Amino acid sequence: MADNTEYDVPEGYTEDEMGLLRDPDSIDGRSWSSDVQPPVEPVQVEIPSTQTIDIEDETRARRRGVVIKVLVAVVILLVAVGAVGGFMLYGSANNVKAIAYNVQDKAPMLKDAFLEGDEEALRSTAASIQDDIKAMDAEVSSPLWAAGEMVPVVGTDVKNVRTIVSCAEDLSDNALTPLVDGLAGIKFSSLMDNGRINTDVIRRMRDSVVAAAPVIVKDADTISSLPNGSIGSVNELIGKVRGPIADASGLLSDADGLFTTLLRILGDGGQTRTYVLVAQANSEIRSAGGFPGSVGRLTINNGNIELGDFVSIYDLKTAATEKDVRGGASEEEIVAFYDSLAADPAAITYTPNFLRSGELLRDFWEASYGEHIDGVFGLDPVFVQRMLGVTGGIVAEDGTEINGDNAAAEVLSAVYWRYGDDYEDGTAEEEDAFFNDVAHKSAEKILSSMGNVDFDAFFDVITRSGEDRHAQAWMADPQEEELLRRIGISGELSTDRSKPELGVYANDNTWSKISWYLNIWADIDDGVRNEDGSITYNVTAHFHNNMTAAEADDAPVYVRGNNPDKRSRGDMIDTIFLMAPLGGTISEFEVHMDSPLLEEIPAWAHGAMRVYDRDTRRTQIHIDVEGDTTATFKLTMPADIPAKPTVRTSPLCHV
Repeated sequence: MADNTEYDVPEGYTEDEMGLLRDPDSIDGRSWSSDVQPPVEPVQVEIPSTQTIDIEDETRARRRGVVIKVLVAVVILLVAVGAVGGFMLYGSANNVKAIAYNVQDKAPMLKDAFLEGDEEALRSTAASIQDDIKAMDAEVSSPLWAAGEMVPVVGTDVKNVRTIVSCAEDLSDNALTPLVDGLAGIKFSSLMDNGRINTDVIRRMRDSVVAAAPVIVKDADTISSLPNGSIGSVNELIGKVRGPIADASGLLSDADGLFTTLLRILGDGGQTRTYVLVAQANSEIRSAGGFPGSVGRLTINNGNIELGDFVSIYDLKTAATEKDVRGGASEEEIVAFYDSLAADPAAITYTPNFLRSGELLRDFWEASYGEHIDGVFGLDPVFVQRMLGVTGGIVAEDGTEINGDNAAAEVLSAVYWRYGDDYEDGTAEEEDAFFNDVAHKSAEKILSSMGNVDFDAFFDVITRSGEDRHAQAWMADPQEEELLRRIGISGELSTDRSKPELGVYANDNTWSKISWYLNIWADIDDGVRNEDGSITYNVTAHFHNNMTAAEADDAPVYVRGNNPDKRSRGDMIDTIFLMAPLGGTISEFEVHMDSPLLEEIPAWAHGAMRVYDRDTRRTQIHIDVEGDTTATFKLTMPADIPAKPTVRTSPLCHV
């Protein structure tokens, strides 16, 4: 009796998300009838694709189109758990499923109508969705469904379905309606035009979202607190959707405060805000990203954006040196990342915590130039390439086309091969000029194009780049920093003990752009539980050099580096940091070089220390061409942190 109809994947939703909506009424191979069947042992519902949900896609979806995404999450539940009623309500459950498919098809139409500012389509689609959900509510409000709650085994599942439908009706009546009334006629393209962010539109959006937020929060909390039923696959599905819905609740619990903070960041009310953009070069790897090669000044007043020229970080270093300026690095940070963290603006990304990188750059800038800084944004060519793929490309001063296919390769590698020979005299004027030019033009292109880009594609770049730290930000104001944390681009070290994060970081010591060829990853086994309840994992961290011998032979010095400790032309030298999650400890730490060293690693390079309240190991390694140097150790996590750690690395050059 399974419904094998093929359904198109609506624009803006992944195949995995829509896979949840197909064939949900095939349960354990049973034949169906509308009669109540005798109680049976709990069964598993076959809901295709539930095992392959992309959790990263879910995370990104949580941060954009909040109301529509909440409604679609509810619809996914409605369609998938419609199978529950099949035990005794096959006909009615199929009606619910069919109606829910209609809602699923209309959700992208609702989003498109808003983005295009089509008021008539927005109102008519919203009204149609409301009618569909009322029809579902009529189905599940029948005495037969009420009786289904009393049936052994699946009664809780039936009750969950009725609760979800009730929440969907409340959302459509009391959240969707005020949103449509408030947002009708607004075009997303009007949000930004010709380098200005329209704060009037944001205020209008704030009023509508604030009116709808209490309803969304209430229903999200209701769905999040649903008990587990007897059907395992349905429980799993509810669990997967519960996360995005709970995040929506958390995001909107202070909707007015969040919008007010956003408007303050944009200089609403006539206050000029000043920010520094840092263009990082990951081909000279740093723990927080890459060498901060160029810096540019950006001001915003009432949404009007002015972008200054990008200059070399060495210009700031010269100004700081002349005034004997030091950044506010702590003693703990200086022990771990050396005194240059406090003495040199070019070293601010030695720490993996971009919040500290931003604070340190603020210290240097304000003391050197006498200008207050409200925030720092760290961007790299991987982010630029992703964004230019949405906005369209640029042409550099030397005629090189930079676009969504080649930006990272051109800026992080090709330019150094093209102009590399000029570094023989210790300068890199052509490379620096190219880097500054591309940074400025890319920023201008992104800012001037935002009003015309694809909404989902734009926010996917932001959230994806926040997750892998190719876009990071720090704000001097704690409320503003909290907003960026919620958006996901703060670059902070994780403080969530329930989601332990192992840090594997590298700072280039080859004195070059050879990190274009660097790859970093770590393998963590399943661990062994100790008598005290703690878990000990065996970890192998890999540092791999992808450069070939032929490339090493041909590489200019700016690419291969000129550290005299190099063992060969393609040898990489990096200072690495292994940083345990909060509460974790590292033991039996060993490094396995791919080939013998010319000399022993200097004693100052080694260290066991605590940094940011994390057990940390530091050492210097070499990685020869096509080589793989590894660090092995045991990581022990306390009993109250049962989750297996994830791995966070320095942001690499991979797009």
